[in-house]
Amino acid sequence: MENKYKNTFSGNYFLGFRDNSEYEKAKIAILPVSYEGTCTFGKGTKNAPKTIINSSLQLEPFDEEALFSLDNLGIHTLKSQNFSDKIKAKSVVEKTKEITNQILEDNKFPVIVGGEHSISIGSIQACAEKYNNLSVLQIDAHTDLDKAYKNEEYSHASMANKVLETTNTKFTQIGIRSITPELINIASNTNTKIFFAHNIINKKHKISEILETLNKNVYLTIDVDAFDPSIFPNTGTPEPNGLKWQYVINLIKEVSKKRNIIGFDLVEHSSTNPKKSHYSDFSAAKLINKVLCIIWKEKVKQQSS
Repeated sequence: MENKYKNTFSGNYFLGFRDNSEYEKAKIAILPVSYEGTCTFGKGTKNAPKTIINSSLQLEPFDEEALFSLDNLGIHTLKSQNFSDKIKAKSVVEKTKEITNQILEDNKFPVIVGGEHSISIGSIQACAEKYNNLSVLQIDAHTDLDKAYKNEEYSHASMANKVLETTNTKFTQIGIRSITPELINIASNTNTKIFFAHNIINKKHKISEILETLNKNVYLTIDVDAFDPSIFPNTGTPEPNGLKWQYVINLIKEVSKKRNIIGFDLVEHSSTNPKKSHYSDFSAAKLINKVLCIIWKEKVKQQSS
């Protein structure tokens, strides 16, 4: 089916891919979504898709840890969806869902680059319609389980709550370190399992315990505030004592081996001043590249076996 959102193209492609980036041939579709309409503290995440993609031009597609390169898979960067802060979050969610549905219909692997965390509602809803009993692996400092935040049910602080309300999914949340008794109660009464950051840092949980909470098909959503601020200082709501880079990579490696990751997003990176945030911009681009290499190394291996 013709995808009206594919690029023709006037901007940069992720990793600079052009020769094998035709939408019809690509296995991976990158969807940039620029929106921060419900952000309530630090701003700048609406700028992140552009700065992350620009930074990706400095990366090699080969990952030294996975010993895998993306250059033969085909990656198409779709037209960036740019939304004013005045646009209602529900409308942004609906558009993100519409485009993700199209990506899935075309048998592409969706990667959404945000933007605030509310956009994940749409991409997860689309994936949940295609994959029954979908698990969501949420790497995040916050549960995002508020029914509404500042009277907005589609807030970035309500992402998980809205997904649980509208889909047949369950959540595994990794790196949580900002929560209330009310949110703990919501988690205990929904399909939500929380692994707190302090317990992970103190090695009270094995990765195998996390794997046991996940169904076969997994959607991965990464809020960069899950990481320690020393790694991602540019985010709207940073929290100290966060996850280390290698722990997150090791977790994704094991999930990729034992489960089927069917899509992922990276959200909440802020780029208020590209001249001062280039470290975080580059790290976000590197993380997307590394996660894709890890996931697709396993997919290629399984397809050839």
